[in-house]
Amino acid sequence: MNELSAQIEQFLRDEKRWIPTGEIVNRFGVSERELRAVGDKPGLCTEFAISGNSGFKHVEHASDTEFDRFYRRGRAHGIRQLVRLRKLARRRKSYTAKPKPAQTREGQLLIELPGLNQQHQQHQQ
Repeated sequence: MNELSAQIEQFLRDEKRWIPTGEIVNRFGVSERELRAVGDKPGLCTEFAISGNSGFKHVEHASDTEFDRFYRRGRAHGIRQLVRLRKLARRRKSYTAKPKPAQTREGQLLIELPGLNQQHQQHQQ
């Protein structure tokens, strides 16, 4: 944890209440985005605070109800992201999948064999 994170943590610990995001931004001269995790990089408040519509609160001072609400929201978000990733992976696979053999009216399958069909075409010419 860097020094700025430590200062923000101490501030949240001392206040023992929900601190509006704007108050933290103004007091510490950071952007709102810097407070939250981005990709694999943790935010300034990631390791010690919960967040919600009211801003940030130190996890030590969060009630069971507040923490449970934060936890459920984070878990639901993670599940939605996993579902989205699976759908996109299936969709991508459908675009890159090789077509299945075609069936003729007589019930025979037309199978594309690499090299073999080219030899057959050359033989017919």
